[in-house]
Amino acid sequence: MVPSDSTSHPRESFNRSAQIYDDHVAFNHAGAQRLIGALPHRDFPRVLDVACGTGFASLELIATRGTVSVTGIDASRAMLDQFAVKLAAHPGVEATLRAVDVLEMGVPAGSVDLVVCTMALHWFTDRGAAISEMAKTLRPGGLLAILGPGPGHDAQFVAISRSAEPPILPELADSIVNNQIYPEVMRAYLADAGLREIDLWVERRDRRVMPARYLDRMHAVASHLWTQRTPGDRDAHLERARSALNHASVDGIYEYTFTKLMVIAEKPVDGVQASKS
Repeated sequence: MVPSDSTSHPRESFNRSAQIYDDHVAFNHAGAQRLIGALPHRDFPRVLDVACGTGFASLELIATRGTVSVTGIDASRAMLDQFAVKLAAHPGVEATLRAVDVLEMGVPAGSVDLVVCTMALHWFTDRGAAISEMAKTLRPGGLLAILGPGPGHDAQFVAISRSAEPPILPELADSIVNNQIYPEVMRAYLADAGLREIDLWVERRDRRVMPARYLDRMHAVASHLWTQRTPGDRDAHLERARSALNHASVDGIYEYTFTKLMVIAEKPVDGVQASKS
């Protein structure tokens, strides 16, 4: 994994943006709601939320799926602090929040009914190992639900970046491409982790936002990518990004592709797939 003291760790972006994060990722919140809505129609009392951030997925489960125990892990202590504030409104929920790496989370094997991981898997250095660690914590018949960037996500910015001379924030464009998770790759991760696919789909939406709003989202989730640049060079690239996004907009609105990969898988019961209903 990335060294804990590295300023280029994704944690640093989320530490900086924790207090404003929810304002800039409303589309991720909505995606998590659709993922949870697609789960089989039963309650999930014990939940592990991996890279939980401010807790929007867990809070949806508390509200709709009878969740009474949440273990939230995240690399960013600042994000966990925001989650803790929200949990104060749910005193009946037992919550444990820990700032740890996914490969070192120490959650007992077979202890949870559902593991949820929303918009985080793409930041993990070893995605397959992360899924295997999540799978270990599931009880037999328990479910894993993942939301991540799918093929073609943010393709418009990649094209803008790579067509410029020199490229605009090339580390961001490279990250967007590298972060895409393909269905066939996800299926291999699940098989290696001993999980059985219940549902897997790619969801594409065309989003329309003001250019500044788009760049705000990138600041909230990816500012760690350009921390190695000098302040002057960083500001110059950000200004070029603003100008390019404005140029690509029509009547002040920037349109881009928002593609999500969603998957629900189960831990088999004695080698037999549990009921989907």
